[in-house]
Amino acid sequence: MKKIKKLISMLICMVLVLSSTMIVHSASNPYPTTQNVDGDAYYEIPCTWFAWQQAYDNLGIALPAWGNAVNWFSNAQAAGYSTGSIPKANSIAVWSGNTYGHVAYVTAVSGGNTFTVNEGGRTDLDHTSSHGVAYGYQLTNAVGQSRPYDPGKTLLGFIYLTGSPSVSLSWSNSDCQYDTTNAYMYIEADTNVRGSFTEAGITVWNEAGGVVGTKSENPGITGTHLNVWYNLTNELGIVLQPGTTYKYQFHIVFNGQRYKSSVMSFRTKGVNPNPSPEPSPSPKPPVYGDIDDDGYVTAADALCALRHAAQLTVLEGDAFLAADVNGDQQITAADALYILQKAAQMINTFPVENTKS
Repeated sequence: MKKIKKLISMLICMVLVLSSTMIVHSASNPYPTTQNVDGDAYYEIPCTWFAWQQAYDNLGIALPAWGNAVNWFSNAQAAGYSTGSIPKANSIAVWSGNTYGHVAYVTAVSGGNTFTVNEGGRTDLDHTSSHGVAYGYQLTNAVGQSRPYDPGKTLLGFIYLTGSPSVSLSWSNSDCQYDTTNAYMYIEADTNVRGSFTEAGITVWNEAGGVVGTKSENPGITGTHLNVWYNLTNELGIVLQPGTTYKYQFHIVFNGQRYKSSVMSFRTKGVNPNPSPEPSPSPKPPVYGDIDDDGYVTAADALCALRHAAQLTVLEGDAFLAADVNGDQQITAADALYILQKAAQMINTFPVENTKS
């Protein structure tokens, strides 16, 4: 028990060190932080930014980018979220009207059509220190009726966030074209729900298992389909060796979740100027927990994982695989705690190793 408390204390200290440098969220709010829709001298915090952030802060749900508030209801339905006319706590109320519409996070229901919301975008409050944010605002509003004191907006319904749809992603139509020193890779990703593709990338390994190139970028695509392609020389700066086998893997981040394709391979044309006398080894499996590749699992590795979770650094390739010790394809504070426990010899194996055994 004392060791557990000590490890938790160490983890808290790491969090405090990081938080003194930067306050971050593990998912990025896709909406602007300010607006001035009424054109006066004061800005408002938009209702879309505020509702998205409330869903994330209260439920840990990173919603897709659904555009203006008026579009949230139909886009949520297209994405597989449940919707309805009955207000429920931890749902999002959606109004049409005035071009942009309005959204609010429902915190409580008093019965019937009376509910309480936290909301942004209130132009009547933009002159206050809240900049248009209202907490605990209670109103009675039925679907199809006008919002009280704001007849230009009509309640469309509620988006229910609890029990939000499970996401499945599939890869297809992969292609690789290559010559003696360059290669062009292509793949398509499809999901069963509409959402935001916020990262796409590729990692390339040589015959010895070393990373020869990696790239990640934000495609900025909202939908259910993404095409990913890379010209290794032009986009990653890689000049391949003739007659050499390479392996590669695509990855994307969709609605905050990281997905990886299978590992694929190709052999460049021509004759290898430096042929290996022995068969080339396959890429070595990751040494889980040893993020800095020094041969040991220590508190320094836990700090590397925590810095990635706080978006202060980015781990890629072998380092990312080594840090994902619980096998959920993400790096969070939970991975950092597991690594600390291994460093303190409190556990012998990581969850990902138990799963694969």
